[in-house]
Amino acid sequence: MRSRTFLHVSLGILALAAAYNLGARSATAQSGMIEASEISDVPGGPVAGVVVNRMLYSAYGGNGSDPFHLSLRAPLPVPGLSRIISVDPTDGTVLLENGDWFSWEGGAWHLRGNMLGIATPTNQESWGGVKARYR
Repeated sequence: MRSRTFLHVSLGILALAAAYNLGARSATAQSGMIEASEISDVPGGPVAGVVVNRMLYSAYGGNGSDPFHLSLRAPLPVPGLSRIISVDPTDGTVLLENGDWFSWEGGAWHLRGNMLGIATPTNQESWGGVKARYR
């Protein structure tokens, strides 16, 4: 009798864990918030740059009753892990929180530099090399 009760409790906990896991995954997959945006007034009407899910979009129009026409500007996500804090709609550049400045040119993202002048040099080395250095 006790083994059957233990089995039912275990299956219940497993079912709760599975339901939580599936629910947490589906909730994160529905993200669609604007990360950064900018609207500039240029000849021919306003232009907007919007970053959603690390994808850069451009929007043209928005004069009076004419709505903005949104189009994907860069088919690859903005590189890096830092949060995107600014976008320039006229030349397709984005600024990340750590100061990295990327531009979309020739079908790829290019690092233009770091606005803060910070560079983090890294060396590739084996785990054995690290252990030997700190012995």
